[in-house]
Order: sequence, then structure tokens, then C-alpha cells
Amino acid sequence: MAAIVQTVLLGDLMYVSVQLLSDTKQGSVLYVATPPTEPVALVSSLGMTTLLKAVVDGLGYNKYQDANLYGRDIRSLLQIFDRRYTENADHLTEIPEYTPVPVTTRSGIDYTYKTYDIQYVDNLLGPDPPLLTNLNISTTKQFFDPFILNKQINLRVTLKSDNIASTFKAWVEKSALAPTSDFFKIFHQIKSNKVTYCKEDSE
Repeated sequence: MAAIVQTVLLGDLMYVSVQLLSDTKQGSVLYVATPPTEPVALVSSLGMTTLLKAVVDGLGYNKYQDANLYGRDIRSLLQIFDRRYTENADHLTEIPEYTPVPVTTRSGIDYTYKTYDIQYVDNLLGPDPPLLTNLNISTTKQFFDPFILNKQINLRVTLKSDNIASTFKAWVEKSALAPTSDFFKIFHQIKSNKVTYCKEDSE
């Protein structure tokens, strides 16, 4: 059985395809995208362990770690993994303070703070937020009324959308989500589709 390897360099990313072939059988193809010389690679499957190990060896490494990060947009995944992979790497290293004030609009002065909220969210998400379609959040919170139940409860939230960042912004526009929601803090610090969130750790 022979391994067929094809590579192509497009821009600053190298794309690799690897497939095992024999006289009677051909295996599935493993696709890989990686910035040359950087210790990160995006792969089409983690199930092809033999091919994956061969690719890792070929890139000059002894082992790999699953970052639990997946999606459809390569640039966004790299951007989540490391801020260096965005043109706006210096944008908002910390959550900005929320200080609502009236805002002058084309139709007058908005005293409802709705315009401010939208501007705040735009600033928080940045000019080029990563495109993410799935987000799984696990957290533990105190029950809202300790007189009824004085216990911590485990919460799990699964979000699926064509664009998580745009969905959060749309919820703010409809007043369904506060601009200071923990969802924005999580998205701002995200490194994986699977997040275990502790509010105390983020403050």
C-alpha cells in the first residue's frame, strides 16, 4: 500500500491531501491546511489516525493535540487559535467598559441607548469577527433564588447559527440579549467550540 501525497501553497497556507492506495483498494483522503513553520494544522478528520500521525511527522513534530475547534472557515479558525492570524490583532485585548450615553442619530437623539448598544457590540466584536457556526458552553451557577434552592446548578448551552457573532448582534438589536451578556465575554476569549465558563475567571 502506497501513500499518495499532494501539496499546494496558496498565499500563506499550505494545503495537503494524503491517501493510501493499493492495487485493490483506495482509502479515504485526509485534507490538511497549515501555515508553514507554524505549529498548527486544520484537518478534515481526526479519525484517520495513521494518516494524521504521518502528516504530523512530515511537518516535523512528534505529537499533536486536539484543540476542540472546528468550523467551515479556515481563516476564522486560525484567528480563534491565535490573534496573529487577523489583520486586527491589536483590537480590544480587554472587554471595554459599558457606559451608555445618548447618541445623536439622523432622526434625533437616541435616549433609549439602543444605538449605543449596537455601537458597543460592533466595537466589542471588532471589524472582522471570526465566523463560527457552533458553540457549546458549560457553566455552573447559583440558582436564581437561594431561598427556594440554595445550590449550584449545571448549565449547558448549545448554539448553532450560520454566524454566531451576527446572531449575538441581532439579539441585541431586538433587545433579546444585553450587550454586557456573558456570551460576548465568552466569544471575545474563545479558543474552542467547547467552552467551560467560570465568570470569576473572566473578571
